[in-house]
Amino acid sequence: MSRSYVHNAAVKIRAFWAVLRTERATPREIAIAVFVGSLIGASPLYTGRTPLAAGVGAAAKLNRLWCYVSSHFTANPLSTAWLALAEVQVSYRLRHGAWLPLTAEEVLKRGFALIGDLLLGFVILGPPIAAFFAAIAWGIASVRQARRTATTSPPPHS
Repeated sequence: MSRSYVHNAAVKIRAFWAVLRTERATPREIAIAVFVGSLIGASPLYTGRTPLAAGVGAAAKLNRLWCYVSSHFTANPLSTAWLALAEVQVSYRLRHGAWLPLTAEEVLKRGFALIGDLLLGFVILGPPIAAFFAAIAWGIASVRQARRTATTSPPPHS
């Protein structure tokens, strides 16, 4: 009995995975999903990025997998502090004409005290960062689609 339960669960998981991989999977649709996910990932919503990306992806009828995965391109342990520092510095420079003497670690520690600078910096840096990742995703998806089309198309008649 438990074996059939495990088998049925595995079948359902494989089917769900296939849906996630193939839903709205043209290069354009993947690029849009990556743009939205990366934009959410670049936001200063440190604890809510993952559910927000999944929810927005589902609500906007985007590729949920790519929206979720791409939110981690910019929101990961290696880049979060540096992205926050860049957002604060760009915003502070724009508002005051000088750089703020601050390190990446201090930005995360001071969090809410810098929320205005984080939000303004996100508005300035978020879209270009998201566009960068979306362009890469579009290029990769276009190449993959061309390869798939080339291998599945019948040979030309001569």
